[in-house]
Amino acid sequence: MSLIKCPECNKEISSTIDKCIHCGFKIHQEQGNTINDRNKQISPLAILLLIVSLVIAVTAIVFVFNDINNTYKKNMDTINEMSKSKVSFNCPYCRIRVTVNEDSLQKVSGGYRYMCTNCSKLLHIDKKTNTVTMLDY
Repeated sequence: MSLIKCPECNKEISSTIDKCIHCGFKIHQEQGNTINDRNKQISPLAILLLIVSLVIAVTAIVFVFNDINNTYKKNMDTINEMSKSKVSFNCPYCRIRVTVNEDSLQKVSGGYRYMCTNCSKLLHIDKKTNTVTMLDY
């Protein structure tokens, strides 16, 4: 025989009796049901925390993969830009060395048209003869 506390009135009672001698609380029957009911139920707070944790985890994963994808696309764009053919020439008027991507030049018959960023002269680049001349417009 040991002494336990009554769940209702918190006074010490014998562990062998069926109800508290002070308040009449049924010890074994009520105490057993209370403990089993607590073990069987999942707290709504625990469910809410689980849902919030899952939402945060999924959001983090989406952002990480999105960032990886954007970085990959930027790297591929850089590689594509570097692989485009470049055109280099000296402007016949200001003597500045110009290097541009062939895609950024305006295509015209027999070559390309380009406005020098230094002197603003409109130039014609003949791709076949590799000559640069000023256009009079």
